[in-house]
Amino acid sequence: LAAGDVEQRYYSGLRQVKANREELERMQLHYDHVALDLKTRLEQKQDKVQELRGSFLERRKQATTGQGAAGGPGRPITIKQLEQIEEQEQEKEEELDKARLRNVHVRSQLKRLESSLRRREELSDELHLIDFEQLKIENQTHNEKIEERNEELLKLR
Repeated sequence: LAAGDVEQRYYSGLRQVKANREELERMQLHYDHVALDLKTRLEQKQDKVQELRGSFLERRKQATTGQGAAGGPGRPITIKQLEQIEEQEQEKEEELDKARLRNVHVRSQLKRLESSLRRREELSDELHLIDFEQLKIENQTHNEKIEERNEELLKLR
C-alpha cells in the first residue's frame, strides 16, 4: 500500500468517526426528549391516580361511616375501624409493590441467565466442533504412524 492510500483511508475513517459521533449526539438528543416526554406523562398519570385514589377513599369513608347520600342497611363502622382497614390496605399495597419490584428483578435476572446459558451453549457447540477437528487431525497422525510401523515391520520380516 502506498503512503497516499493509507493516509486517504485514515482520513476517510476519521470522517466516518465524526459522522458517527454526530449521529450519536442526534440520537441521544432525540431520546432525551422522548424520555422527558414520557417522564412528564408518567408524572401526570401518577398525579391523576393519586387524585382519584383520594376521591375514592373519601367516598368510601362517607359510605362506610353512614354519611353518604344513600344510607344503606346495617350499622356503619367507626372511623377508628375505617382507619385500621385503610392502614391494613396500605400495608398490602406496599407488599404488592415490593412483590412487583421483586418480580421485575427476578425476570431481568432470568433473562440475563438465559442469555448467558445460550452463549455458553453456542460456545460449547463451537468447542465441540474444534475438539472434533483436533481429534480428526490426531487420528490422522496416529494412522500415519501405524502405517510407518507396519512398513518397518514388513521390511524386518
